[in-house]
Amino acid sequence: MKVINVNLDKCSYSIFISSKNRFNGLAARLKQANLGTDAFLITNARIFNLYAQDMRKQLKSAGIKAYFYKIKDSEQSKSIEEYVKAIKKLSSLDTQKRI
Repeated sequence: MKVINVNLDKCSYSIFISSKNRFNGLAARLKQANLGTDAFLITNARIFNLYAQDMRKQLKSAGIKAYFYKIKDSEQSKSIEEYVKAIKKLSSLDTQKRI
């Protein structure tokens, strides 16, 4: 798994890139990165149907709750409108300002 570290002082974060749909070790890496106990995953229906159950199980084993947001497979989904919808969904989940 490749890790890209984005250094932004107090707002720094890591991007985890897994090849060939391998999620092995992802939950442990997220826990090790101390990013919190919630994960907001943006995906499409096909990937959700193939991998969500396994991802949820792996994240749960690391003490991380998974929230999934599905978007359509289309160029229209790559829009500011869809981004705003995702942010609104994320905000609605963050009642304690933890995500």
